[in-house]
Amino acid sequence: MLPDCETLLLERDGWRLRVTLNRPENRNALSAEMVNELTEVFDAVRDDRDVRAIVLRGAGGNFCAGGDIKGFGRNQAGAADDTEVIAGNRRYGELLDKVNRAPQAVIAAIEGAVMGGGMGFTCTCDIAVAAGNARFGLPEATLGLPAAQVGPFVAQRIGLTKARMLAVTGARLKADEALAMGLIHHVVADAEALDAKVTELLAAIARCAPDALAENKRLLHLSLAADRETVVMEAAQSFATAMRGDTAKEGVAAFLEKRPAAWVS
Repeated sequence: MLPDCETLLLERDGWRLRVTLNRPENRNALSAEMVNELTEVFDAVRDDRDVRAIVLRGAGGNFCAGGDIKGFGRNQAGAADDTEVIAGNRRYGELLDKVNRAPQAVIAAIEGAVMGGGMGFTCTCDIAVAAGNARFGLPEATLGLPAAQVGPFVAQRIGLTKARMLAVTGARLKADEALAMGLIHHVVADAEALDAKVTELLAAIARCAPDALAENKRLLHLSLAADRETVVMEAAQSFATAMRGDTAKEGVAAFLEKRPAAWVS
């Protein structure tokens, strides 16, 4: 069951879940409450294969302008030591891990500001699509802060050399520059075209069996963390298990009979 949320808009449409960051007055800056609510949402659907795709978007024409600096400042002023700050920053890092490893296909539908924490979501989603007005950056160093939880995911997405350039300059990127750098996968003209592209991607995802999609993601993540021998054996076992299962039997039968598989909708 999906949680009740104050900072998010949730819309379930069959196997599609749309999650909208809903603090438009702050360009959807991340508050502690929003991080907690996003964590609850991703926890709620982690084992739910009836949810096959999650679309992450921001309300009011911006994706996410990073952390709520005003809120952070208030918390810092009232803190006796670093304990609360460490806990809050760690919660955000744990959220990025949950987005990154979600068994569903996760799409970032991006407009406007994509700074700091917004870059974290961009780099942990499987597919990132941006309207032409999107602007990307790691501005943390200009505020005297490190891109603590975000930086490793940016480096994983675009490579260490490019991530270092962004981290030490606070550079801002236009959508076409982000595309050329490999930060995002598609650029479209405007919000209307963004909707159309997301619909197109969801139609492609619909052709993929939910369990196979989830297993593909698991093995890809494993390939970054384990030695090659482990990955080869794990992948072989995964393939053999799938071949014995009903999902693969249905997929092969549908292919041979030239019809859609049972999960296509």
